[in-house]
Amino acid sequence: MALTMREKQAVTRELARRCVRAGRRAKAAIVDQVVSLAGCNRSYATWLLRTCARRVTLPQARGPTLVCEAADGGRRPVCARPRPDSLPLRQIPIVTHVERRADRPGHIQVDLVGHDGGSAAGEHCQTLDVTDLYCGWTETAAVRNKAHCWTLAALRAIRGRLPFPLLGIHSGNGPEFINNALYEYCRADGLEFARSRPYQKNDNRCVEQKNYSVVRRAVGYLRYETGQQLGLLNRLYAELRPYTNFFQPVVKLLVKTRVGSRVHKRYEPARTPYQLLLGWEGLEPEARGRLAEEYRGLNPAELKRRCERLQRQLLKEAAGQAAPAGHTCILAGGSVHAGQGRCFE
Repeated sequence: MALTMREKQAVTRELARRCVRAGRRAKAAIVDQVVSLAGCNRSYATWLLRTCARRVTLPQARGPTLVCEAADGGRRPVCARPRPDSLPLRQIPIVTHVERRADRPGHIQVDLVGHDGGSAAGEHCQTLDVTDLYCGWTETAAVRNKAHCWTLAALRAIRGRLPFPLLGIHSGNGPEFINNALYEYCRADGLEFARSRPYQKNDNRCVEQKNYSVVRRAVGYLRYETGQQLGLLNRLYAELRPYTNFFQPVVKLLVKTRVGSRVHKRYEPARTPYQLLLGWEGLEPEARGRLAEEYRGLNPAELKRRCERLQRQLLKEAAGQAAPAGHTCILAGGSVHAGQGRCFE
């Protein structure tokens, strides 16, 4: 005989009352009963029990506490509390791409590039990508995963390599950046800390563009997860740093005008980040001398050959076989990618 809706509701309330005191196995059996009774899936049955359990009062020995949990086996507080990481989120201002302008080096955009090979399951390496808004100077460092401790450690190391003082950081809204550790680090050192609008990658467009033109073109889209692959990534980035910053030109937007529905843009002559940095009058003489000395000791052809050797080792480690010598998904011939620096508006 089929039960009426009122009878089903009464049975569900009774099952929810039993579920409050039941063990893990007993709760699973109760969920099965609700599935059979209501003709629903287990997810809905669990939600139904949890909803009914909120109205259940425990015996006076434990106090008149409302029970929030039912079929998941956990104990949840009655009063919701904000996540600790949500606290700095409220204090970090949002800056859009229209508002962001840089008249000197030191204001950087940061992002993480995942090397999951198309599957986000398990732990895999990440690349911290850092790009200066004024001159396009780009630094990269591989980390073990997205944990904010590795991200902050890599950011500290990159800060020590920058040829100019760090003034501010602009990031996305991921927990690898929006956390108390980075917030307190910026506040203690007097650094500006801003973030993009949620789901608006254009607010962080300079580093987003470098995610492809520097990181993806150098290491591709394979999965990197071992300690040896992590070491190879950082060895490659050490060679890629001077190759990118001293020999790969970028272009900066000079003026943008709209005529009807068409937008016309004019760009400055292409220059490398090194040249743009030397053109800044505020660069310290000591830093200027170090950069000039480093530049004189570089050979772009030798840098590219070392990069390609490391790339082949990396691909061999990731794919389990030797990569062809003429692989084209890496450092595309050393030529400037179309629009490589047009993010600097």
